[in-house]
Amino acid sequence: MEPQRQGQAGSQSGIRGFLPVIAIHARARRFYLLFGLLLAATGLGLLVLALTGDDPLATSLMPAGALTLALSLIPFSEALEHGERGAGLEALARDWERPTTATGGSPEDMQRAARFLQRLYGPRITG
Repeated sequence: MEPQRQGQAGSQSGIRGFLPVIAIHARARRFYLLFGLLLAATGLGLLVLALTGDDPLATSLMPAGALTLALSLIPFSEALEHGERGAGLEALARDWERPTTATGGSPEDMQRAARFLQRLYGPRITG
């Protein structure tokens, strides 16, 4: 019974190792969402100013507003990517509890998965 408990404790510490990296992706996702919303609001504001004004300055704001609005898509795509990475790490952390599910069951596969995670995320997960 005792070796099984030690194995469970080891897997639990492995899961806790994923949490800082998942949190990094969650913060990055929030940042990119807020930045994208700020750019989109700025672009829409410039477009509204361009459409409501009659002077040449107002009409020159239209390309700037359209460009700013188009550029706001870039942070949204980054937010989507960080959200998917975080979800993938959460799924991997859940499967890490059951090494047979995550790696196919062999000790070689488990070591290969640990080396892979070490290369991807450094000591934050495996160390």
